[in-house]
Amino acid sequence: MPGSRAIAIAIFCALPAIAQPIAEPLVVIVDASLAMNQSVGGAPRMDGVRKALLEVANEFPGNVSLGLIVFGHRASNDCGDIEVLEHIQSAVKDRRERLTKRLTTLSAQGRCSASRALLESLRLFQGRAGRILLIAGGADNCGGSPCVVAETLRQSPVPLRADVVAVGVAANQAASLSCVSGSLSGQFVAVSDAESARKAIVSAALGQLPGGRLRVRVSEAGRPHPGAPYVTVRQLGRPMAQLSDNPSVFQLPAGDYEVSARLGPHSESPLARVRIRPGQTVDQALSIASGVLIVSLTRTQGKPITPMPTVELIQGEDFVASARSLPTRFETGAGSYALRVTLNSRQQYVAQGLVIEPARTMQKTVEVPAGQVQILVGGRRYQGALRPFVEVHQEGRFICSYSGSPVFFNLLAGAYTARVREAGRAIVSKDFQVKAGQDLTIELMAP
Repeated sequence: MPGSRAIAIAIFCALPAIAQPIAEPLVVIVDASLAMNQSVGGAPRMDGVRKALLEVANEFPGNVSLGLIVFGHRASNDCGDIEVLEHIQSAVKDRRERLTKRLTTLSAQGRCSASRALLESLRLFQGRAGRILLIAGGADNCGGSPCVVAETLRQSPVPLRADVVAVGVAANQAASLSCVSGSLSGQFVAVSDAESARKAIVSAALGQLPGGRLRVRVSEAGRPHPGAPYVTVRQLGRPMAQLSDNPSVFQLPAGDYEVSARLGPHSESPLARVRIRPGQTVDQALSIASGVLIVSLTRTQGKPITPMPTVELIQGEDFVASARSLPTRFETGAGSYALRVTLNSRQQYVAQGLVIEPARTMQKTVEVPAGQVQILVGGRRYQGALRPFVEVHQEGRFICSYSGSPVFFNLLAGAYTARVREAGRAIVSKDFQVKAGQDLTIELMAP
């Protein structure tokens, strides 16, 4: 993984265990049958539902599991048209973006299979307690009974609670839905217009979460940070929750906390102290002074370096990040850095004075004073299966070795000796000089 994000991941893997989530998972079941196209209050029922779900997707805390099941949205006459759009164990990262994309294009066109969708929700919980929010526009018309299914869920060993929001449902159909919340100790709300539907859905999804909400926005030089820094909430020095979204939304018990954002080991915001109160949302802004450095590598005269070297970004004596791709992209804190390039000969070249400025993308070409050396070994003894063992030395010090012929090394400019060694002794050797940017072939003839 290029850049400092790989380092950030390694750092956070080493953190103490994050505290358990404050709230049980929520599975939202959405009726996208043809009935949801009917108008309530001058607008299609689905408009208010979609608007509410987009608000829930944006505001739902990232440290609470959220699942989404939709039925009737893909086929006009298929009672099996049930899809899990979000599993409650899905990675929280990018959840907001995933849900927004799916909900924006959600259409209503099929049959109402609410009973089957309720049964599908039980599978998502995988034996854990949780909440269900059923959003429905009419009675089940696929031969099932939501009341019977709800009673089955009540008798299951998994403790479940279900709330129901009925959008424009006729009075003679309401009983077939209110029994769901009645059996599963939830609330039943009937609404008759799109705005009321939006408020009821948002309240059912977000209003019952315990504690309070913390929304953290991370900026860079006064502008929203384009990436997704790691945001950590701590209490008494212990990590309570951690997310990588911008903004990051947490649900937390009432109390005092410390929060910070980190992009890499050299890019962390100042620590901010926040107080969470029940039922309230606290907005906290954090600033990271980071930037991007894009590095290209060449040999002298603009010649490429092959095979690919290892490139490391260092600051002082501290390792920051590494990569094996060109051009190499590093995103980390503003400051002065050095670049350490390790060639396939294991020689290292260090370029100093690389500067990263806040909120800017800097591009730098680093010229490595190296040549590419090809060493060929001839002789009758190596015409069969026997392979020569080739060593390169500089001023009596071993540099690198490889078995075979030809072998290729990138070597910094200087004087070297190539040797073929057998049984612990050199059978042939040759001195040679490497110039920066040179492509050189050395021939050794074994006796």
